[in-house]
Amino acid sequence: MSIFFRLFPPALPAEPAPARSAPALPLGAGQFAFAGLADLEQGLASYCGYEREAAVRACGALADPRVLPLLASRLNDWVPQVREAARAALMTLLAQLPPSASLAILPRVQHLLNAGRTDHRAWVDAFEQELIRVAGVQALLQRVHDADHAVARASFRLLRQHGACTVAELIGAIGRNWNDVMLAIQGVRLCVRLPPDQRSVLCRMALASPFGSVRMLALQAMIDIDISSDEWLPAARAALLDANSSVRAVAKPFMARHGVDLRAFYRTAARQPDQKARQVVTALAGLASLRNPEDIAFLRTFTTHGCQSVRAQALTEWLHLAPGDKDDIALAALMDVSRTGRKLSLQMVCKQRTYIPMALVSARLAATGDMDMLASFAERLGSGGMARTNGR
Repeated sequence: MSIFFRLFPPALPAEPAPARSAPALPLGAGQFAFAGLADLEQGLASYCGYEREAAVRACGALADPRVLPLLASRLNDWVPQVREAARAALMTLLAQLPPSASLAILPRVQHLLNAGRTDHRAWVDAFEQELIRVAGVQALLQRVHDADHAVARASFRLLRQHGACTVAELIGAIGRNWNDVMLAIQGVRLCVRLPPDQRSVLCRMALASPFGSVRMLALQAMIDIDISSDEWLPAARAALLDANSSVRAVAKPFMARHGVDLRAFYRTAARQPDQKARQVVTALAGLASLRNPEDIAFLRTFTTHGCQSVRAQALTEWLHLAPGDKDDIALAALMDVSRTGRKLSLQMVCKQRTYIPMALVSARLAATGDMDMLASFAERLGSGGMARTNGR
């Protein structure tokens, strides 16, 4: 044994390494360190929940508006501890940072109401109430007035949801954002809760909106006002020629109740000297919407109009009133001087299964030099023409 121990002496225990103090971490604690916003962003995106939680807590210790979007990204984290830490950090920073910074992330906070991972309603409600207290109602109304669409809509929803201001103040705050279709629709729907005099002013503003849905709601709100209807006759008369069919649909019964002959109105509007093509097209559409077969002959007179859009509208409305005339309508479209008009003929062959002899199609399109459309007709009709396609 002595020889064995001499050959293989036992190893001596290692001396303990001298203790070293841990370096100070700029941000974070424990094993995670974050030197700046770039590191924090990487930590918040880490697959490790502990690292994400440490990054969230480090963000909460910074009075920097730039961390708010970073924290908002973790409000719906799949780890409950990370979610709670993000909520606590945001509520802490809400009182420390400028209200404008918190308002900038309000759309993302409200988007949590659509999340399915957990129920955020109670926390979102608490955040919004605290934001109203910190920012103030006037600041929120100003955001509705001049902020970008996302922030303006979120501020509008917050004020309406919590009843933080009057309906008149809320609608008036929309201001130039009447061109935001979502805000304008909400504003017009709230108009019905105002006194008639206030409602009329706002409805007139909404009638100038570029969105047909807003104009329709505004006109309906004006018609429903319980005052002398003569005040709204000019606006309703102008709406008869609105480019949007829904607006015309609201105006027509109102004007008919006040003795306006709609057929005569649309006929006169279509025949108005120096009338713009767009207005003629609208007049023809309005006339055809009355569904009177006696107007077919009138519509046919516009199939030779000098403007292509008018000719196309006349053919389309003729088809709506008399589907049985589809073959004659397709032939008239084929003889149109514009390619867009002739294309209507091809569409009718494909969708309405109209009959046009292939020989006539070939002669017409060869004369115009439109070989591409001729190939499209040939592909649809084949060598047997419509006799084979329609079984004639």
